[in-house]
Order: sequence, then C-alpha cells, then structure tokens
Amino acid sequence: MNKLFIPALLVQLFLLAGCATPPSQAPSLNLIYQPDATVKDSVYAIEQGRATFCVVLSVDGTDVANSIGESIQASFGKGNILLVRRLDHPITPGRHSLSIGCRSVSATPVFDAFNKFKAKGTVEFTAAKEHTYVVKARFDGEAASAWIEDEASGTAATATVSGGS
Repeated sequence: MNKLFIPALLVQLFLLAGCATPPSQAPSLNLIYQPDATVKDSVYAIEQGRATFCVVLSVDGTDVANSIGESIQASFGKGNILLVRRLDHPITPGRHSLSIGCRSVSATPVFDAFNKFKAKGTVEFTAAKEHTYVVKARFDGEAASAWIEDEASGTAATATVSGGS
C-alpha cells in the first residue's frame, strides 16, 4: 500500500504546483520610449554622388550623431555612390542650445575634404511637447542661411545662422 501511496502523492503535488505558478504576462508597451519632441536633419540637392545636408551638430553643447556622418559611413567603399541617411533627434520639451550647419557631402572622400559649411552657428530653441521641427536652409550660390522651423506650421522656431567654416 505504501508503494502506491508515494507515487500518487507526488503526482498530486506536481499537479498542484503547476496550478500555483503565477500566470505569465506580456511585456508592457509602456516601456517603449516616445520622444516628446523631435528635430529632423534635412537633405537638399541630391545629385550623382553628392548632396547638401542641413543638420543638428550638437544639443546643449554635446555633439550628436548627424546625417552627414551617418551618410559618409554608409557610403564608405561604395565608389561614387552616396547613400543618404537622414536622422531625427529626440529632445525633451523646453529651452535648448543647438548647433546647426549646412554643407555639401561627396561620396568621394578626396572631394569631400574640401567641402566646408555654407552656414553654421548656434541657435537658442524652445521645443514644445509633441512637436516636430526640421533644420531648413536657403541657398544663394556659395552662401547659405539656416534655421529650425516647426514642421507642421512652417514657421521659424529660431533665428537664422549664416556663414560657414
């Protein structure tokens, strides 16, 4: 009798233990980060192996990855083919100091070494929650001016910078 009792008891314990485990839950989607505001780099005049970029260079004094560097890296070893990569920069709402600049980029590194910024400078900027902004520019020959504007309304959100380096 004892020989049958122990296995039957073990089976019941295993069945009860399986029922006592907490149900598994799917991960919460609230863990996905959604930025409160975004500033987008922009690309103008895309031609054979060349493009003009207007980008965010730094936010509050901290350098950030931008479309110029990402496009050069993506195009490395591709000859005269420029793979354009346009980045978005998530930022918190509130006042920020952004360094922006516009310059041409060539797929060929030898030619790209001579490309200087047509417009470059620092702008004071107040980002509003749930707004998207874009770095814009106006070109006049070799001269350019750049600013940040609200993408939805098309109004300038900063002063204009010009000149280059």
